Amino acid sequence: MIKAEQIFKYRIKFSKSSNSAAHHELRKMIKSALAESGLPFATGKTGPRVATGPGAGDGESSLCEYADICLLKDVPEQEINLKLSQFISGGFKIIEVKEVPYSICSVEALAQYALYTVGGIKTGADKISEVTEVEIIHENGIRELLNIKTLICSVKKTGDDKLELILRLNVQRSACLRQILTMLPGLEVDERKFFIERSALLWQSGGGNLIAV
Repeated sequence: MIKAEQIFKYRIKFSKSSNSAAHHELRKMIKSALAESGLPFATGKTGPRVATGPGAGDGESSLCEYADICLLKDVPEQEINLKLSQFISGGFKIIEVKEVPYSICSVEALAQYALYTVGGIKTGADKISEVTEVEIIHENGIRELLNIKTLICSVKKTGDDKLELILRLNVQRSACLRQILTMLPGLEVDERKFFIERSALLWQSGGGNLIAV
């Protein structure tokens, strides 16, 4: 068994384009990248030890996709970036690599909220806070009733056609804002300008403040 103090943990931050591969592909890609990179990775039951954070939904761009990797040696962050970047594709790009304490919580466990910017809103933005529930039908046919009052924590207009929203992550630590917005009555968008960008994942401090991961 490898002792915890012999493991060096690194947190990798990625950007994601709106037409990127699905989030679950990122985990596979990182495992494959580690295997090809020559980095001294620690192994688990299914290969390199990798933990990914909650992913943005399909059709959403993101500046805050995360993965934690474990190495057996202390490697310069720049070297990790260079060796892994050549194997990262599909709309994902490494923004930052930083070493974190081995005992620190994973982003998956830490993140409670997500900050979004939405552009291309024509009308109906003022109605978002008035909606109580919407029903979402998943690809497998399962219907889910979402309580918007508890899901959307805040809505702020930041421009003529832009909104800033803070969304509470559900128990699966995920949420698809695009799907939620399409269900909101009265909301109209300009398809040419419409975009959704997840700009930060947030956790709540003991004092109630929301802090970026």
